[in-house]
Amino acid sequence: MKEIEFSYKFVKAESIVDDSGLEGTLGLKKDRIFLDAGNRFETGAIDYHQLKSPIVVDNKVCISVAALVAAFPELVLNNLSENAERIEFVLHRSPDMDCIVSVYIAQKLIKEGMLGITPQLEKIIQYVKDLNSGRNKINSDFLKMPNNLVYAIEEIESAKLKKEFKSKGVEITEGAEDEQYFQLLYENIMLKGLKLLEYIADKVSGFAANDGILNSPLLLTDYHGLDEEYELIKDDYHKYCREVYGENSNCKQVKIKLPLKESYAGVDEQLKEVDGLKWSDIPECVFPEYWARRDGNAPGNDGYVFTFIPVYKNKAVDTKLLREKKLQREVEVNSVRIAVDSTKNVTLQGLGELLEVREQEKEQTVFDDDELSVWRDRRSKTDGWGYELWDFVNIASPSEGSILSIEEIYDIILAFEKPLFNTFVARIVIPFKYDANLFEEIEPEASLQEGINKEVGNYFLPYINEYYFNNKQKNSKQICKFLRVKTDSIKLIGSDCKLFENNRVRNQNHTDVIVFSHGTGIIYTDFYNNNLAFDKVLEMNYELLKSSKNAVEQYAAQLKDKLNFAVSIEKEYMKLYNYIDADERTFHQSQLKGTLYRIANAIGNKQDYRALVFNEEEKNKGLIQINRSAFFYANRLSSVLYTVNTGSDKTKVRKRIEGLEHDYFKKHFLIFILALDLQMNLIKYAIDLANYGKSKGASSMNHINGLRERLLNFTAVAVFSQITNDDIGMLLYRKWSEIFENKLIHKEVFTQLSALDEFNIARVSRRMEKFSWIFLPIVTLSAFFCIGWVKIIPLVGGNMGLDKSWWYIVIGVCVAWIAYFIKMDYFYKKDN
Repeated sequence: MKEIEFSYKFVKAESIVDDSGLEGTLGLKKDRIFLDAGNRFETGAIDYHQLKSPIVVDNKVCISVAALVAAFPELVLNNLSENAERIEFVLHRSPDMDCIVSVYIAQKLIKEGMLGITPQLEKIIQYVKDLNSGRNKINSDFLKMPNNLVYAIEEIESAKLKKEFKSKGVEITEGAEDEQYFQLLYENIMLKGLKLLEYIADKVSGFAANDGILNSPLLLTDYHGLDEEYELIKDDYHKYCREVYGENSNCKQVKIKLPLKESYAGVDEQLKEVDGLKWSDIPECVFPEYWARRDGNAPGNDGYVFTFIPVYKNKAVDTKLLREKKLQREVEVNSVRIAVDSTKNVTLQGLGELLEVREQEKEQTVFDDDELSVWRDRRSKTDGWGYELWDFVNIASPSEGSILSIEEIYDIILAFEKPLFNTFVARIVIPFKYDANLFEEIEPEASLQEGINKEVGNYFLPYINEYYFNNKQKNSKQICKFLRVKTDSIKLIGSDCKLFENNRVRNQNHTDVIVFSHGTGIIYTDFYNNNLAFDKVLEMNYELLKSSKNAVEQYAAQLKDKLNFAVSIEKEYMKLYNYIDADERTFHQSQLKGTLYRIANAIGNKQDYRALVFNEEEKNKGLIQINRSAFFYANRLSSVLYTVNTGSDKTKVRKRIEGLEHDYFKKHFLIFILALDLQMNLIKYAIDLANYGKSKGASSMNHINGLRERLLNFTAVAVFSQITNDDIGMLLYRKWSEIFENKLIHKEVFTQLSALDEFNIARVSRRMEKFSWIFLPIVTLSAFFCIGWVKIIPLVGGNMGLDKSWWYIVIGVCVAWIAYFIKMDYFYKKDN
């Protein structure tokens, strides 16, 4: 057996092999073996965390470094120099069971040469596999198990070493980076762990391969090398049970949705609801995550996947140095540990970025500009909310603490299932009406019209271009005019809007107006911000719409000053025209419909959108997937373009998204206005028809005839089935027309008009019939007189005889006839 000295070097878990050769780096070389660290799988380095899929050997899945070392011994042996006397192992800090077992197997290889998988070794490897897959749960009846003891070694050794260092005048504090201390600590863990494995290998040699001895309480009954660790384990487990299941617990069982790991490997994303534990205060037990992961009493009988654990609360910052820099205030900070079970298929990727955004937002509300600069300078530029491990299963607070409260941090986690947005634009679209006879008095902004004309070019079909711009300068009048109102954004939106505080929302500082010749128009302006969480986007949409409705008088006054005549703001027809670019790291395909539904309905974050009545058909109705990176959603209140850079070629997809964003605001917006103007005018005609009953007599007919003429003229110039040759443009036009129900309203208006025409024709016909009956006796008498059947004798003078009696009889009959029809007509109108 070779006499070989083994040494150990411990690095951070996320460290990778560095072959640069620079001083202080660790690269591959002879007699140096990376195990469970380095993110490489080759000769001299065995790690599996970087692998996209597990390695299968002899139909067995290798999900531990120990299994890989046993399956590929050549990766260790081929990296040894001839007659090597000293071998260095590079391992991750806080070595766990898998790390210790992999070193144990590698040392046996080096000492004994190539070896097969013995029954003892197979049992140990299977035990590690069960640990890494999360199958080993805690049994309170026998806590003296290998992994429990190994997990407790660090706590016991750490206390001993700190006491030893303190006796030498060296204080090891929380977060300290004393290289000598950590090297000794992790070496002691490794040596104790290897000694335990020697005992286990000897103990299991007399048992069958499948007897489960490593999960038996009999395994370590006679082992006393880790008695301190065992006492700590027993005491700590009972503390955990009291905290989680006791009556006065500061720990609460929770359900939380987290994204699956596959979503970041290009597979369609789904969120998974998992069981978790949330501590509201610092736990009494030392190993809360360890017990939570292996708690068989969890609701799903599979342990608690998520844990939220405060490290310290309301800790006063040492502000002596800060005061010297004129930060005259007391500051308290908090720290938490956020983690998920690494054996489960969920991730915290994206949460660190979201927490850092919210951290900086709160800093801006707490400190003024000078103080903020001092506060930020207290730590390195890279120190913030970040991931402790490469696979996004642990998140750490900033090393100097967070000014977010414990509850604020947890609320952000609850919102983690919602996306983070790189860009958000809200265009407020406000329709108005005016007297169409004043259209020719409007002086358009030539520069604005030319700019818009240049943008759209030949995008629209010729008659649409003429409709908007009269590009060919024909004699026909242009149907709309463009104006720009330069105004202060806060006055524009209303003084009650709090979104402008601390630059939470910004405005483009001018407002554009389109006035149509039919007596309608729209005023619109843009508001925007970047790097917003989902709840902030909901708040912006809700508050902007609410404040705009409260500011209609301001809008009307500004338009009157610009147009020189009064307008009527159509508050009930206000629209939101949104653009959103989502952070691909927090994009959840399964949440897309619900996300768009809430944004499009301007549902504020404090409103419960679940109280709204909707079904899957309603959510699907407004959704169009333009491509894999762009989605369009529309309803009666809003239009939303939602983009996310999910492609493999990020640069190419980003250019496509930028082009679509440009078209959405420059070209598609005019299509949106075309559909909206059609709806407004059709509704206006419908209202005019509804007011038909106010007109009387001949003026009623004139009213209907004028309305018919205006409607036919409007239909001739403003109702189109084809407006562009662009497929996306036509897709959006049809969707907006469908959402605004323009075809249905158009049909209803013409149906109303036809019904009124038929009614008027019937009424005229009935009146003519009455006149016919009234004049019937007169015409009859005239005929008698003409043929000489009745002799005409003057009523005044002459003799009173039969001829005069006949005359009076005829007059009386005619008067009675006419009175009868007048009476019948009166009762007919009364009854109807």
